[in-house]
Amino acid sequence: MTHPSYQHKDLVVESKATQEANPQDHSKVNVTDVEFDLFSVPQIDVLVGPEVSKSRADDLLRTYSKVSASNRDNICQQGRHQIYYVAGDQALYGISTTSLVSVENRRIMSWDNPSPSTNTYTETYTVGHTTSTSTEVSASIGLAPSFEGMSLWSASGGYKTVTTEETQKSVTKSVSISVPPHSTIYFYQRRYNLSTDVYFTLDAWNELSIAGSNGGYNVQHATVLSFIDATEYLTISTPVSGETTDRFPTQSWSGWWGQHVRKFENLTSKAKDKLKSMGINGNQPPT
Repeated sequence: MTHPSYQHKDLVVESKATQEANPQDHSKVNVTDVEFDLFSVPQIDVLVGPEVSKSRADDLLRTYSKVSASNRDNICQQGRHQIYYVAGDQALYGISTTSLVSVENRRIMSWDNPSPSTNTYTETYTVGHTTSTSTEVSASIGLAPSFEGMSLWSASGGYKTVTTEETQKSVTKSVSISVPPHSTIYFYQRRYNLSTDVYFTLDAWNELSIAGSNGGYNVQHATVLSFIDATEYLTISTPVSGETTDRFPTQSWSGWWGQHVRKFENLTSKAKDKLKSMGINGNQPPT
């Protein structure tokens, strides 16, 4: 996710959040040991998706094994996550912007029924969320549980809502599949590949400061790549294969959350220690 450059000279950003006097006063939804609240943006749809004459991806995923976003800066969720809070002193937040990178069909099993009667087979598959990069950041901001209720573009009816099970690490599901006589059925599970950009805002000294670099004002980011293996599945008599692209719906970016960028060395000691524990050390160059 590419954001516009941020100037460090006490520039007030265009975000509803910056108009609020104290971030600790925001209404929050408790998520395990962290707190998370969504920006006031529509969950869906600034772009309306593909042109009417173009095949939508819900058709494409009955042909292709994977459909990737042609608009890589599409946004499906934005949020503010409290990392820690010290009453009357300071708080640190991770500000996240999540994009849907691709949707794919993962082949789990196939059944060949040569008999003259219908056969029924039982198969198990695993549902859940997996983080593949920046795992410390993901855990610190409670990223996986914050995805519960998120709307994602889906191949099954337009949009899907992420369930509690799909935000957990591993949940086993069982399904029964009927295979007609003299036929083969292929079973695919749906996977949603996500990319989340995170930057960090410190609430201290009665101001909101975005974490910059050592000796400079390069905003420090983390990129969390993750995927959701969904409860959805596809059964089909002809195998899917190959990849294609399509335009995914998106939200408008909410803007920076903070009043200025602060050099990394000028953050509070607690904020620096916490960021370093997540692999953010102030050494990232400009993006």
